Amino acid sequence: MFYERLAAAVEIAAERYAGVVDKSGVPIICHAVEVSNAAHKYCVEAGAGNPEDYAIVGMLHDAYEDAPYNEGDMMRLVEFGEEIFEAVMAMTKGPEEDYETYLAGVAECPMALAVKMVDIENNTGRLHMIEDPATAARLTAKYKHATAVLGG
Repeated sequence: MFYERLAAAVEIAAERYAGVVDKSGVPIICHAVEVSNAAHKYCVEAGAGNPEDYAIVGMLHDAYEDAPYNEGDMMRLVEFGEEIFEAVMAMTKGPEEDYETYLAGVAECPMALAVKMVDIENNTGRLHMIEDPATAARLTAKYKHATAVLGG
């Protein structure tokens, strides 16, 4: 079946993101779908590799960051292959990891770097939906900093 691995990633995302909303109250799965689509497009246009791989990383880029996960969750992720596993893990900021260390890890993985830049672009485009001006300002600065550090 065409893109059956992406379909499996969508299933995982639906489980992991169930009931989770972003800072503007929109289900986070919407952001994941947008990043997945944009990562796929980037890969096709840049000739960067397998577009399905980029779409999978885009779909799962936030799936392990804010919710606990176990060995079974990791085994499901490993089934997508080492490159996807490494990219998703590079994009998963650990609870004790400082932001600069996180960004350095993203920068070391080409697929994670590409998907992170798409993620930042998508997040920046959604800032107008955040009602709290302080939160919007903090995130604007965060995304500008990340873009500068990552070379975008």
